[in-house]
Amino acid sequence: MTRRDWTPPADIDAERSLISTLCQPGNEVTAFDLFSHLVEQDFTVPAHRALYRAAMGVLDRNGELNSLELKAECDKQGSLVTVNGYTGIVEVLQGDEVGNPAYLAEVIQTKRKHRQLILMGEKLMHRCIAEEGNPDDVIAEFSAGLADVASRNSRRSSVPLSEIVIEAQHGHPFSPQGHSAKAGVFGIDDLDQIAYIPIGEPTLIAARPGVGKTALAVQSAFRSASMGAKVLFVSMELTEERLKARFAAYLTGVSAKVWLDGTYTHDQANLLAQHQQTLDNIRVISPDQGIPWPTLEAEIRLNIHKHQTNLVFIDYFGFIGITRAKDENMAYSSARVMASITALCKNAQIGMVVLCQLTKDATNRGSKKPTLTELADTDRPARDAALTLMLYQLNDGTQTWISIAKNRSGRTDYDKLVEFCGMTNRFTSIVRYTD
Repeated sequence: MTRRDWTPPADIDAERSLISTLCQPGNEVTAFDLFSHLVEQDFTVPAHRALYRAAMGVLDRNGELNSLELKAECDKQGSLVTVNGYTGIVEVLQGDEVGNPAYLAEVIQTKRKHRQLILMGEKLMHRCIAEEGNPDDVIAEFSAGLADVASRNSRRSSVPLSEIVIEAQHGHPFSPQGHSAKAGVFGIDDLDQIAYIPIGEPTLIAARPGVGKTALAVQSAFRSASMGAKVLFVSMELTEERLKARFAAYLTGVSAKVWLDGTYTHDQANLLAQHQQTLDNIRVISPDQGIPWPTLEAEIRLNIHKHQTNLVFIDYFGFIGITRAKDENMAYSSARVMASITALCKNAQIGMVVLCQLTKDATNRGSKKPTLTELADTDRPARDAALTLMLYQLNDGTQTWISIAKNRSGRTDYDKLVEFCGMTNRFTSIVRYTD
């Protein structure tokens, strides 16, 4: 069966007009807001895609969107030929401006959705004609694909954690209805003397489920915010309500269950309120599991620009939706996403803490601490990270240990037993012991 010819839905004039309008001096904030919700694939013309990438690069370094800045960025990205040189850039920027760029962006994204649906429909038809795969598996696969198309452009607003203070003082808030590169961000005795969250390079926190990697991230996020960092906490594992409860538990020493159940006291709510100034520096988003990395990256970029975010926590890497190219294995696809995370961290000059799972093998080797080769999905995070912390448990889960598996800025001879309270999400101290 031959493929039926069809013209991909597109609005080239809308693409050109949008870029022309947003790349006018003084439109940087509007541009970042809209560009952050677009991806390259939204543009059908190669020159428009290249100009989109260049504009994002200019905005990342807080540059001004003009022809010279765009030319320099295109040259840096190797796309000057694609955009037809400086002349091509000027031609696009001198195009007709429009009064409603948000509408244009919606038109462009709608066209892409139509293209995606056509391609999915063709693929589904061919698979069904060939009787390829179990029908139930095919249905599940395409249902997931349709959900992704429907949700890709949905906007999520980050929420300032200081809201939990007001919520706590007025009733049950949790029911389901400066740079970070400073010492002291982990809050664990001598770990803070030799390790910190760097700027421009990722940090990894790796562990098996339930060992405490989210708790350590919460503790680090708050301590960083207390030092002036503007923090974005991306939680794909916990709902916004459960994440709020984790922070409240850490700050008050009161079990997260108390906050989730709404059984906290007036005094406990007031105790939480003492931290409102620091909580103003933390914002949270709770995207769906499987959110494609380009969509998540856009939301992170938007927060960087609108809220001066300089420290991002991602919980966790395995929940990022990874699109695999034809004949591409999952390890390579995951490595490609990690490379993009690393590039964002470097280009935006932010700190970024990525939580990762360890493989099951990491818990099946007696008392030996985990190694970098035991990261789930891919070993690329280990290669890209400047600092990698690993949490693991011994004695049937009664002991929690932290080790430094990698540290470009210092020592790696660190492997310590720590005091960890799961109820309050607190790592409190190094446990002193003798061999």
